[in-house]
Amino acid sequence: MLRKWLKWGAIIGVIAAGLQIVESVWTWLRPSPYRLEATLEYATFRQIPRLDEFGRQLNERLESQDVRRLLEDALPESISEDERQKAVALMQLRLANEFEKFAPRFVPSTTNSVFTFDIENNGTRALQAVSIGLDRATIASVEVAGQEPRVVNVTDPFSQPTRIDVGTLQPRQSARVVVWSIHLANRQEAERMTLTHDMGVGNVTVVVPAGTWGRIVDDYGGGIVIVVLFILYLWGLARDAKSAAKQSNTKATQPIELKGDGGKSESGSV
Repeated sequence: MLRKWLKWGAIIGVIAAGLQIVESVWTWLRPSPYRLEATLEYATFRQIPRLDEFGRQLNERLESQDVRRLLEDALPESISEDERQKAVALMQLRLANEFEKFAPRFVPSTTNSVFTFDIENNGTRALQAVSIGLDRATIASVEVAGQEPRVVNVTDPFSQPTRIDVGTLQPRQSARVVVWSIHLANRQEAERMTLTHDMGVGNVTVVVPAGTWGRIVDDYGGGIVIVVLFILYLWGLARDAKSAAKQSNTKATQPIELKGDGGKSESGSV
């Protein structure tokens, strides 16, 4: 019974692997106009250095005497000392306020994870309106091959789902999008993200950061299962052959009753 199940398991595994290989080869050979593909990796994000500490040090620097003297030198000499002091204090305050406006967009303190999309247009036509759909994003970096990198700031990550616009991708053109998010780094959040374009939806493959052994299992898990099933099938065959040989030897050594003259039975063995 065990050999039967192992046999069918090995057959099903081989058929499944063969169909997957045929599908991969057919997809590779068939020229499709709409083939937008991406791999998605994710990791925990740690801020180095802490932004609030950096801001505190910058504010202390803005209030230092060196900065005050630089600002005073930039003022015309015709104004009075009192006006000069007021102007310097006002410029220091405005500089600090501008930094406070800019700093949260640079590295938001609520950021917990980073998601990296490596996108490529493997089709035969240009795809327009390529974008990534997700929620709880704080900031993103978009780098399209042949173009200048740009930063996308999200003003309110909690308001609604966010779309990060990539733009138009020509055939064989690639792009990398790095998204910082409030979400924790896990596969469930990664699988909810979408890749779309003007003609449909792209294919996103999530890469699990599970170490060397985990990556081997993730990449070659199907082949490993097939090899294990095949080994078990051969082991079952060898076990059945050994059992059959043992039964044959047992039958060959059993006593055989021989009838001699006078009707008396005699026992013997071969």
